Amino acid sequence: MKLEKALKEFKRGNYSLILNSLESQIFIYQENHKFFYIMGMSSLFLNDIGGAYAYLTKAHRLDNENLYIRLALAAVLLKKGQVDKSIKIYLAILEKNPKNKYVKNALSLIKNFEFPDLDSQKLEVKTILSLIPEKKQRKPVSKVTVTFSTLTLILICVTMGGVLGAYKYNKDLRISDRGVPFRSENIENFINFDETSKFTMSEEQIKYHYNLCLRYFDKRHDNLARIEFNRLLHSNASEDIKNRVKTMDSMITVPDFNTFKDNHDYSVVINPSDKYAPYVYDRIFVTWKGRISDIEVFKEKIKFNFLIGYHDKKIVEGIVAAETAFAQEIDNRFGYEILGQIIVNQDASLFLRVISLRKIPEN
Repeated sequence: MKLEKALKEFKRGNYSLILNSLESQIFIYQENHKFFYIMGMSSLFLNDIGGAYAYLTKAHRLDNENLYIRLALAAVLLKKGQVDKSIKIYLAILEKNPKNKYVKNALSLIKNFEFPDLDSQKLEVKTILSLIPEKKQRKPVSKVTVTFSTLTLILICVTMGGVLGAYKYNKDLRISDRGVPFRSENIENFINFDETSKFTMSEEQIKYHYNLCLRYFDKRHDNLARIEFNRLLHSNASEDIKNRVKTMDSMITVPDFNTFKDNHDYSVVINPSDKYAPYVYDRIFVTWKGRISDIEVFKEKIKFNFLIGYHDKKIVEGIVAAETAFAQEIDNRFGYEILGQIIVNQDASLFLRVISLRKIPEN
């Protein structure tokens, strides 16, 4: 099917037909943002959030001024729990479109979250669809574009601080079942103005992320808590904040397949457009599926490369060096699911410290 015909089918709502017909032509249209947009929207209309994210991310790289693409990607990021990235897109749109109803509705929704990264993932797809102008079986506007304004770092911090500062945090929060009273009202200084850091935040942003990590830690969402720990440790937060964060971080325990929760996909951890993104996910635990290659067996450990996403022999999302500290028979003819801890190297590359792995039965 040619792209021109696919666009007509898209207007008619034949989303499955589009995906089935165009999927094999991805290399033909690899520089065409319209192709990736209709593929992403077709995936979204069929409730495939993963597919929508992959296609819309590519569409955004090809045309980051298209309002439809930006609103769709921001909504999908929200559904995936990547609230900060979603907010950045919304604020950039708001800079030139202060009356955009979709942005206002989205930011209003985010302000009411108690646990943003968790609550956003619980949103129904119909709620996500209400945040985008594209509707099922509706002829889209031919091409809606806006001038993308490059915001200075200070403006981003101040603007985001205003939005994120609206998050409802509890200043009297205590860590109830871990015995660590870290009420934020006892903190005199939230910000270190003299420090150069990977993530520069306003005082309101630091308060937001600190209170958010307290909530995650208190509810034993350790992966989400550690992400907030990392964000603060790599920021211009005060030493008081960082010392408290380090204390909580030291109390996080290693999960197993039965107790593990709050997974993060490889595509979330690796963000080519943000060189500092991987550091936010340093030392979190993940469960990824794939295949094992280049095995090296030593007396006390096994080293190999893990081909993420290749368990079904379709697509290799990425290749990560991995290592186990235990002996286990590995058959590279099968796919495996690995529970491991991400270690981010100085060059932002990933290493996977394997906690456990299990073979994926073939169908």
